[in-house]
Amino acid sequence: RLFPGIGRLDEMFPGLGVDGPSVGESVAVGADNLDAAIRRGGPGTTIGLSEGALVLNALQARLADDPTAPP
Repeated sequence: RLFPGIGRLDEMFPGLGVDGPSVGESVAVGADNLDAAIRRGGPGTTIGLSEGALVLNALQARLADDPTAPP
């Protein structure tokens, strides 16, 4: 977080995300969301850029050790 605990910046500049979740928190949420989407099934391709690439790497590492991971 750039300025943790300073919620007023988000009020003054909505959508800027100055006091939003950290990269680690965002990656964890993204990995959980992607995992749920993959487990729902169906064909698909995932592509990640910037933080999205971190999400893919985190989920790939998680699924590598999961015996119930989808093919």
